[in-house]
Amino acid sequence: MCYHESPELISRYLKLSLNTDFSDHQTMKSADNVENLILSHKPSSHIFAGIGQTFRNLKILALFGGHTLKFIRRSDFNDLPDLEELSLFNTEFDFIPEDTFWNLLNLKTLKIINTKLIKLPRHLLFGLGKLEEFKFHFHSFVQIPFGFLDHSKNIKKLHLERCELFVDGETTWDLPNLEEIYLAWSNLVEIPAKFLANSNKLKTLNLVHSRLANLGKEFQKSVSNLEDLKLSGNPIELSFDSFSELRNLRNLSLASCNIRILPQ
Repeated sequence: MCYHESPELISRYLKLSLNTDFSDHQTMKSADNVENLILSHKPSSHIFAGIGQTFRNLKILALFGGHTLKFIRRSDFNDLPDLEELSLFNTEFDFIPEDTFWNLLNLKTLKIINTKLIKLPRHLLFGLGKLEEFKFHFHSFVQIPFGFLDHSKNIKKLHLERCELFVDGETTWDLPNLEEIYLAWSNLVEIPAKFLANSNKLKTLNLVHSRLANLGKEFQKSVSNLEDLKLSGNPIELSFDSFSELRNLRNLSLASCNIRILPQ
């Protein structure tokens, strides 16, 4: 049973998450069949205590922290080895230990949205070999270090919105299974020629409001299978032959770009 099938059940657990000790198994006997769980927590230094032992078949966990979730750590996930999707929304922590998610070997989706983080640890995704989607979005810029995606070759969908990306002219992200990437509101003035050279499956690229001044021909050749390209809001000068290398392009967004028409 999951919350999509039984809104009444998930509503009950939302209430329990606020008022019940998860380690009290007598009050949680019906939890073994729950696979999807949404939680909202009161302040606690042991917010995950007992969750994995109580919800033994948990696959999806969405945590809305509000102003109460101050920190997370690796031990919080010790009893959740089968978790496939984890979402952390609106939390207050400004630091995340590098090994926080290393026990979640079956994780396929990780979303961290709106925290007070200013930088991500380089090896945060270490050991998450099954990860297919990583979504990271904030109200202010967050630093993404060199090598952050070194252990993420299975990622298909990548969202790094409002992020400060540390790249240079030789930077290559080795993401052979990547299909969609969202880098809106980033600091990419110019994309390195080989930036996504190993991403032959890439279909969607979103660079909206990314300060982009140039989209080089060599980079375009490296993403020649691209079908959806969003460049709106960039200080980039374009002509109608600017995308001659993208022969599979179907959708193109250029709102607020400087478009010039070359004479015939």
